Amino acid sequence: MKLELAELAECLHLPLYTVERWIRQGRMPARKTGSQCVFKRVVLEKWAEKHDITFTLNEDHATPKGHDDKDGLLAALKRGGLHYNVTGDSVDEALQQAVSCIPDFSDDERSLLLTKLLEREKLTSTGIGKGVAIPHPRSPLPGKERPALICTCFLKNKIDFKAIDDKTVSVMFVIVCPTVTTHLHLLSRISYCLRNDSFVTSLNKPLSPDEFFQKIEEFEEQLEKAR
Repeated sequence: MKLELAELAECLHLPLYTVERWIRQGRMPARKTGSQCVFKRVVLEKWAEKHDITFTLNEDHATPKGHDDKDGLLAALKRGGLHYNVTGDSVDEALQQAVSCIPDFSDDERSLLLTKLLEREKLTSTGIGKGVAIPHPRSPLPGKERPALICTCFLKNKIDFKAIDDKTVSVMFVIVCPTVTTHLHLLSRISYCLRNDSFVTSLNKPLSPDEFFQKIEEFEEQLEKAR
């Protein structure tokens, strides 16, 4: 079967760059084809069990569904907004400030989201390298279903997220989705953008909202043409 690299990393509860490196080194029974990974489900399940790695693959992963514009990366980023000079001297403080930036959430929802984000960081760092982190809860928030959003936070102080490349984080993309399927879809798309070194470099300026959204729109157009 096939999955996007980011989707496979999420199913294995591992950082994206760890999965990519293991595949490149031949340490995992999967091969990379473009942005996708090809593997035999039974073989990968046995490999994960042998190495004491959790492998969660539900039917949403096995049979991807289509996504309309409201589930697109550009729409989710605009919904979450761009936030500059987000304060904090630690992962916990930066996440707390990021949660306070998310629009239209009640105090109880913010508190629950922060708890889930901190729990996710304890499991494994969401610092994916290149100065970027992608914090997200392990499961959708209960209660009212909201459209997916990605809150982009340019940090005032660089934070040590214990990223795989040991680089401190200056940009966070906080992903909040109503379903696992949508989460994996958006994670795959934002991972595609972050594989472009010039885009990652441009995040250090940081970009104005118009410049940022223009670049994202261009990336999504590239992805649609490649489908």
